[in-house]
Amino acid sequence: MSPVEICRAIYAAGMTVRADGAELVLKPADRLTPPLRELLVAHKPELIKFLRDAEHTAAELIEAALRVCDQFGDSEDARRQMRTECLRTPLHMRTDLLDHFKRGGA
Repeated sequence: MSPVEICRAIYAAGMTVRADGAELVLKPADRLTPPLRELLVAHKPELIKFLRDAEHTAAELIEAALRVCDQFGDSEDARRQMRTECLRTPLHMRTDLLDHFKRGGA
């Protein structure tokens, strides 16, 4: 299973995931099922790499989104909201959103 598919399963279970050094942090942890735990253990290194890459993508995503805001003359409040929405975007979806904004975001 790919890291993207694992992240989808985590979000579908109502959890979030992030990398903290060499560890995975899932919240709320009480929703973690034994099958999902097994999946995380089996794919931990590639999932941590994926999560770190996704975090780096966030800065590029916000920059691209704000360029689109500039194109449309958006207010500072709209720009703040855009930053917030970019950071709320699930990690496994950020690359697609970044590609969208790089194409002009319209």
